[in-house]
Amino acid sequence: MAEPRKLSPEEVRTMQLLELDMLEELDRVCRKYDIKYCITYGTLLGAVRHKGFIPWDDDSDIAMLREDYEKFCKIANHVLKKPYYYKLSYEDKVHSFGKP
Repeated sequence: MAEPRKLSPEEVRTMQLLELDMLEELDRVCRKYDIKYCITYGTLLGAVRHKGFIPWDDDSDIAMLREDYEKFCKIANHVLKKPYYYKLSYEDKVHSFGKP
């Protein structure tokens, strides 16, 4: 397997802005349907320490209790605004990380 290409700082920033938009949509849905979640790990650290993202962080981390997660799963694709949708990783045959 080829070595992954390192993202430029501009590419990381573009990704962070897209992730911020996704987080804002997640927050909108969760507030509207009373679904509790929290940001965690690097996302939380970046929010506190950097007042945004950690400069080199290229993902977003959230957590939900099982009850809230199951509620989100049931409603997500009915209430998320386009272009967003919810898909479980094990349902994706093209982009799966594990063996089928």
